[in-house]
Amino acid sequence: MKHFKYLLILSSFLLCTAVQAKGKFGIDAYSLNKAVCYQGSSYKSTFTKVGHKKWLEVNEVGTRINWQERNRDEWSVYLMDSSRKMNLQIDLHTTKVAWGYFNQATSNELCRIKNANGNAQGQAAARSQEQVCKSLVQGKVAWSRGGSKNWQTSNLHKLCKNSPNAAKTVQCFKAAINKHNNWSKGIKECSGNKKAINAGPIWNQNDAKQKCPRVASQNGGKWTGGWWTTVQGKMSVCEIKFD
Repeated sequence: MKHFKYLLILSSFLLCTAVQAKGKFGIDAYSLNKAVCYQGSSYKSTFTKVGHKKWLEVNEVGTRINWQERNRDEWSVYLMDSSRKMNLQIDLHTTKVAWGYFNQATSNELCRIKNANGNAQGQAAARSQEQVCKSLVQGKVAWSRGGSKNWQTSNLHKLCKNSPNAAKTVQCFKAAINKHNNWSKGIKECSGNKKAINAGPIWNQNDAKQKCPRVASQNGGKWTGGWWTTVQGKMSVCEIKFD
């Protein structure tokens, strides 16, 4: 009986952990196709994917607004409206929908997500990158200089879980080993628990050093030192790491 209770508790813990990994809504942003958000207790907008890279917003007064999908990662879908020169971020991690103009960060909160739906295809795409990552590492990449290429399953999972780009994850780990030869540190540096967050235009490295730590602090993470421009002269992103 005690053994049964232990298994029941363990199963519940594993289930809760799995749900938490996918966030409050049980899905990640790779599969998101609909989000309903509120301002306080009042309905604000529904965002629905209506076609390839096409989204439709219907707000509280029935106004229909078209958005174009720019990209997405594990936690967020990033939209843009060129006619109004606006960016929008639907963030399942913080449950915020936030906006900003092309020359600004998406830091203006529009509403909070109450419901979100996804599809199996998006989840499969995310799992696919994780599996590709594992196949590129196991038996092929040494976990230390001159070390074995046979990885423990748990460490392989830590490195490749939620990898948005398998090739970049592997490249990152190889570079980390060449730099400091610390496999544990390399996994932390290169695991998929990172995301690119809009920061407005970043003009150079000194500008990034000013803006990216602030973006990281606002989102509860740490800046990795990485940044790049997504829309020339209008939008750049900071790479933020979450523990």
